[in-house]
This record gives sequence, C-alpha cells and structure tokens, in this order.
Amino acid sequence: MGGADVDRKFTLDAAVPSGVTSLCGRAVTRFGGVARNVAHNLVRLGVATSLISLTGDDDDGRALLRELERDGVDVRGVCRIAGAATAQYVAVIDPHGALVLEIADMSIFERFAPDDLARTWPSIATADWIVADTNLRADVIEALAQRRCGAGYRLALDAVSLPKAASLPARLDGVDVLFLNEAEAAAYLAAHGTVPDGPAALALAVRARGAGAVVLTRGAADVLVARDGIEAIPAFPARSVVDVTGAGDALLAATIARLLAGDDLVAAVRSGARAAALTIETDATVRADLSPALVAP
Repeated sequence: MGGADVDRKFTLDAAVPSGVTSLCGRAVTRFGGVARNVAHNLVRLGVATSLISLTGDDDDGRALLRELERDGVDVRGVCRIAGAATAQYVAVIDPHGALVLEIADMSIFERFAPDDLARTWPSIATADWIVADTNLRADVIEALAQRRCGAGYRLALDAVSLPKAASLPARLDGVDVLFLNEAEAAAYLAAHGTVPDGPAALALAVRARGAGAVVLTRGAADVLVARDGIEAIPAFPARSVVDVTGAGDALLAATIARLLAGDDLVAAVRSGARAAALTIETDATVRADLSPALVAP
C-alpha cells in the first residue's frame, strides 16, 4: 500500500562544479514508487501480491498499471482519480551512481483516507503481510496498525524520506517491522524527543517506540536489525554501482519474501541485502532477472 509513480532519472555526465546550474546528462523514464517497486519485486520473487494505491486517470497511470498487470501484480486495488495527475518522482544521479537530488510530487496520496480502507478491506484482511509506505497519510498508517490484531496480517512500514519519517506517529505499536535509513531514524527521533549518537543507538531508540523490530540501512555499510538487541548484517558488495534508486525497495521485498518462506528476520534481511546489491548493479529500479534463486541463502 502506498506510492506508485513515474520515475524520471537524470544521470549526470560529470560531477557538479560549484556554482554551475546547467548540466548535461542522460535521462530515462520508468515506473516507481516504494509500494509499486516492492510489489514488482515481490512478484518476481514468487510472492502473490496486490497493490493498493492511487493514480491519475491519465496516460502515465494507465501505462503504469499495464506494466504491473503484465508482470503479475494484482492491481484491482488501485483507484484512478479523474482530474488528478499520477505521482511523479525525479532523481538526479552522479556519474558514480549516487543520488544528488530527489524531487517528488506525491500529493495525490493525500486523497487516500482511512475510510478508503473499507474499499480494499477484502484484500487487506486476507493478506499475510501488508507493506505500507509513508506516502500514505499518517492517519491511514495508524488505522492499519490498529486494525492489525483483528485482521491477523503482519505490518511492515517503509519510512520513505526524511520529512515523511518525521511525520510518523510518536508510538509505533502495531508495526511489526519498520524499515528506514540512518538519516530517517534521526529525523523521526528528532520530531519526538532526543537523538542518540551512533547507528545502533538510533535503531534501538526507534525500536523502543513500539515497533516489533527495526531494520536500519546504512548505504554501503552494514544493515542493523534491532529487536531485543542489535544484530549487524554486512552489506553485500556490488560488482559495480550503476544506480542506487530502488535498492532499499529490493531489500524490503526480499526480506518479506524470505519471512514468508519461514526465515528468521536476520536471515531474511541478509537475503534482502543481497537483493539490494543486485539491484544497484543495473539501471533498472526493479532488476529484470530478480528471482528467488538469486536471493536465496
């Protein structure tokens, strides 16, 4: 549940010199959004997956849904909004594959309210896992957490970005696993109190807010899993870094896929880290040949 958008990626031909405002690069357009990317990764990993989201009733929205349907995602939970534009995301990437700038227009998702859960409740109530991103309104996320016990699904949440992480509720009870990076963890804690020093302390402080577990990513460094204590999972080295966008979504999706296969969370995150490394080796947001065999322990 959450974001589905059009990604426009611009890869610069050279590093950005100080004071320069006009740059040369290569552009590519693909479909993205955290929830959409996770859904696409999950079906490639053999998991039956439905997407619940909003698009505009426009060419971008129709093309986005056609691609997902072609690859096996159930899109009956996606509502097309007349007169609205499908969400847009722009990424500027340096010659080494690192993000320089992100711009996102996700305003369409403000139209998804807690009452809309009733429309998609048959899919939600029968799911093993709900993966939600914070493109959804805070009140929708809180409603998902509150309804979790009665429905029986487990809830994974992706913090998405610094401002969206800061808007998460002070208590995270009902969230089984929260995925976020170091900066997002600091932004969340700063919004609700003090920020401890060090990544392990950050992960444990977020965990203390009520989440069942926290998965804290650190780019090319290790991934931390916070439950009763901290377990560090070494990052898998990529053969080359082409484009880092989509790596976190691949990590989340592969983790959920392995949890469904019966793995413990730490073992599942280890497979997720492998999927992230495989994804940044390509310029695709979702790696085309991703498969259960590629990420299996």
